[in-house]
Amino acid sequence: MNADFIQNITNLGLSDAQQLCDGSSVYVEFSGTAATVDLMRPNALQKALVLSSDLAIYPVAHIIIDDPEPRERAVVTGTRLPFSDLDFRWGHHPGTLTEDTFRRALGLYPSIAEIHVGDSFHRVADALLFYENGYNSQNPDLALIGFTTCLDGLFSTVEQEVSFRLSLRLSHFLADENERRREVFDQSREVYKVRSKIVHGASIDRNPERAAIYLVENVVPKAERLARRSLQKILTLRLGDLFSRPAAIERLFDAVLFSNSLQDALRTLNPRS
Repeated sequence: MNADFIQNITNLGLSDAQQLCDGSSVYVEFSGTAATVDLMRPNALQKALVLSSDLAIYPVAHIIIDDPEPRERAVVTGTRLPFSDLDFRWGHHPGTLTEDTFRRALGLYPSIAEIHVGDSFHRVADALLFYENGYNSQNPDLALIGFTTCLDGLFSTVEQEVSFRLSLRLSHFLADENERRREVFDQSREVYKVRSKIVHGASIDRNPERAAIYLVENVVPKAERLARRSLQKILTLRLGDLFSRPAAIERLFDAVLFSNSLQDALRTLNPRS
């Protein structure tokens, strides 16, 4: 946290500001506004930071600054949040928030903020919610279900051969070279095979310890990476509107399967772009 900011909120009456903020991720909320954009801004920025790097972004302190009427003194309150000892988020690890990370996050932020303020269902916003559920879960089974449900919401539009079709679409969406497409396809098939076993009550491995290690160290991080890369690409290319329409998704992936790259497929759909 910026030293000047800590000093300012200390001066406003938060006597333990330094202790709350020192070496911590802090969620700062500015109240006193009814604007949806203002209220959703911190949440949208947090999502952008999570998607922009491998850095674990989870607050351990919550500071509320009540924006007063003109000439009135601001009211500042702060508290520690529970579970501050958790040190990983499935592919995300503790570290230092750098300027490069923040810059990448700002590149994603406008797209995230835009889909957050809508008052109707949005396919990408729903996928983001499931990604966040997986990211925040400390149960590997639930984390895997969260990440794969995120992918389902983005790439699945049919009820037959779901995992095969989804893996094929995902491989062509994330990669342009055949070798890399095959790698993504195989990773996705592996992830969905394990997800199927979990939701249908089948064992992953006869040895419970080996199964747990395989799930925690291999499968869930792969699922997280596939979901994160997909969301990154959709948000960076500003494809939120396209992905909110199932018919448009169908046209996109029909084009992708017979194009050299995602960009070529997008140009086919939008010749003027």
